[in-house]
Amino acid sequence: MSVRLFGDTKTSMATQLDLSMDQGADFANVLAVTDASGSVLNLTGYTVASKMRRSPLSKASIQIIAVVTNPTGGLIKLSLPNSETATIFPTRWVYDVIMTNTSSGIKTTIYQGQLFVNPGVTNNADNLALGTDNEEDWGHL
Repeated sequence: MSVRLFGDTKTSMATQLDLSMDQGADFANVLAVTDASGSVLNLTGYTVASKMRRSPLSKASIQIIAVVTNPTGGLIKLSLPNSETATIFPTRWVYDVIMTNTSSGIKTTIYQGQLFVNPGVTNNADNLALGTDNEEDWGHL
C-alpha cells in the first residue's frame, strides 16, 4: 500500500509518486489524499480517473480503474486485473490521477509519476499491448 500527501487544493501541484506493477499479476494501490497540513481530505462528492501512457505525448492510453474507496477517509484505489496487466508491454510508463468535484466540475491532478511494468515470466502473454510493433509508442522517451 502506498500513502502520499496531496498539496493544498487551492494552490495544488500533483504529488509525484512512482509506482510499479508486475506483468500478469493483479495490480492494486491504495492512496491517501490529504491537504497541505496533513489532514485527510473528505472526498465525498468527488470522482477519480486515471490513465497510463508510454509518454505524456503518446496518443494511445490504458485506463486504470480508479475509485474512491473511503470518501471520509480520503482513500482512493488504483487497480487493474491480471488479465489486463498480462498484455501491457513491460517498460517505463507515465500515469496520472485526476480528481473531479462533481458539483463544480473542477478537475485537479492529484498524483502523477512513472509507472514501471516489471516483465512477467509465468503469466507472460503472447500478445502484448503497445509493444514494439507500434513505433509511436516508443517515441518521446
